[in-house]
Amino acid sequence: MLKLLNARSELVRYNAAKDLLDRAGFIPTQKHDINANVNPIQILDDVPPESDRDG
Repeated sequence: MLKLLNARSELVRYNAAKDLLDRAGFIPTQKHDINANVNPIQILDDVPPESDRDG
């Protein structure tokens, strides 16, 4: 693998360097496309109004 870093072909050198970096954990960040539909939350009050509690 290290011999490929000194190859004549620029493409071979590039791929060898890229492969070494990938194996060492230096992977480029991956982009994620996230689409989500969020509906508004409706809060219902469980406590009856004052006029209903006096009953």
